[in-house]
Amino acid sequence: MSEKFAGAIGAATQDKIFKDGTIRLKIDIEPAYAEMVTLGLRCRPDVPVIVAFLSDDEAREAAQERTIAQAEPDPAADYGQQARGLKLSAFFKRKDVWMSVGTDEEFLAWLRDQPCALAKEPHASLQAAGQCAGDVVAAHYRSVAAGAGIGIKPPYSAIPLCDRHHQLQHQQGYSALRPKEWWPRQVVRYVSDWAWEKLKTDLGYESWREVPPSVLQAWARTAGVERCLPYEYRPD
Repeated sequence: MSEKFAGAIGAATQDKIFKDGTIRLKIDIEPAYAEMVTLGLRCRPDVPVIVAFLSDDEAREAAQERTIAQAEPDPAADYGQQARGLKLSAFFKRKDVWMSVGTDEEFLAWLRDQPCALAKEPHASLQAAGQCAGDVVAAHYRSVAAGAGIGIKPPYSAIPLCDRHHQLQHQQGYSALRPKEWWPRQVVRYVSDWAWEKLKTDLGYESWREVPPSVLQAWARTAGVERCLPYEYRPD
């Protein structure tokens, strides 16, 4: 075996502090690394080791990777019924889920790659402004409920607009493009679609029909949003 020993993931607890300042740790190694650690330490009770601490994000990512690796789903399995329930549920409409899936910056970057929200929704009030023109931007919807204030753009609160329609919205207000109640509905629609697509990809799947419920359960448990899962994804 190579002297370059690969790292292993576990949980460390402080056991004792000696008078000279030395700290003794107890480390519980996860089963997936047990054989590797046993081989690495065989007949070497005083082998030097390095202790590295995972950040919260790194620990969450490692947990997700282990879950995916251990799930070993049946390639022929189809979780379409569960996926439909997930899509119809409020799971991806919750801000705590959005924050667990990704950052506001990631959401805004995704928005800029989408078509203008008004491209397929002709409306008489848009005729004066003409058709879509210019680059698509992430146009923020500001409301007190979303946390907006003077100079404050609330997170996860934007839709894609082309430059022409974005300028019209700034000049004449939201109602120049659509009724006021249309805007918050579109915000939720877009951020939910982003979270749906991003989480599926981050979990390593091309379709939610392929995602075993146990994989989403583990992710939600690690992210602290397990209580938000629809019944189709609740543990038995």
